[in-house]
Amino acid sequence: MTPLFPVISTGVEKSLLLPLTVRQSSGNFIQKGAEMEKRRVAIFAFNSEPVVFAHCLLNGLGMQAQGWEVKVVIEGDATKQVSLLRNETKPFAALWQKAKSAGIIDCVCEACARKNTVVPAVREQGLKLCNELEGHPSIGRYIEQGCQVLIF
Repeated sequence: MTPLFPVISTGVEKSLLLPLTVRQSSGNFIQKGAEMEKRRVAIFAFNSEPVVFAHCLLNGLGMQAQGWEVKVVIEGDATKQVSLLRNETKPFAALWQKAKSAGIIDCVCEACARKNTVVPAVREQGLKLCNELEGHPSIGRYIEQGCQVLIF
């Protein structure tokens, strides 16, 4: 087994890199002993910049189309997009609807949604709030579930 840093960062979050072990990979599945396991990824969106947020969604949808199990977690100022993208005239609103319909949005950070006053928009859209780490979603929980973690 080879040590690897599977957390991919957009540059700002380099201190969040976590060493993990890679298992032998075959396409969209990871071989674990004699069994095959579907590849899993958790994509954490922190950045509220529309283009960065859109790339988070695009990559999530692309990976799902390739057979990956995808979980997008909306954190930090990116929680503002949950409210903004309800407006169909906003850039990337259709992409947001597609991501929600595809079921890749796993949860929204409760602490950040409260800070950015978007909890009503989260609830209105039927999205889940996560708060297991002092009000925030836990990256460790996703790693324990076998997810590779990407941070936008």
